[in-house]
Amino acid sequence: MKQREVIEFLREDHRVLWNVVGELKESQIEGEAVLGEWNVRDIIVHVTAWHWEIIAAVERLLEDNPPWVFVDGEDEFNRRKIEDKRKVPIERIMVEWHDAYYALIRRIEDLSDEEWAHSLHGKWENGSPISVQSLFEYRYRGKGHEGGHALQIKEHFSV
Repeated sequence: MKQREVIEFLREDHRVLWNVVGELKESQIEGEAVLGEWNVRDIIVHVTAWHWEIIAAVERLLEDNPPWVFVDGEDEFNRRKIEDKRKVPIERIMVEWHDAYYALIRRIEDLSDEEWAHSLHGKWENGSPISVQSLFEYRYRGKGHEGGHALQIKEHFSV
């Protein structure tokens, strides 16, 4: 996908998740588990953390370094990020989510065509080249990251 297409794709995903979350009561957002042990609040924290992580991955790739280096793996990354925000008020969580989303969009917009196409010599596990562009090919439940989680939440609460 081209940068503009990725931006539009991410905008639609964000809009969908925003609308789904907007249909929920605060007790639904902070209450029952929707995904494993995660409630909607935890999902928002998770998405926010990954927005920042993708921005960092872009920077690492542009410096010819591998995109993700987790000492403990993705599950531990997610657990830590959610635990770190456990006592943060939901209003702040929502602001941080939007801040991370807009920072990600700005970072994509700021990439030159050369930076967008920049790749490492390695390949992903599926054999495709590791490039800045490839960081945005992730699909979850047939949607983007936010859209996939929006679908889960929507199904869980029948909204």
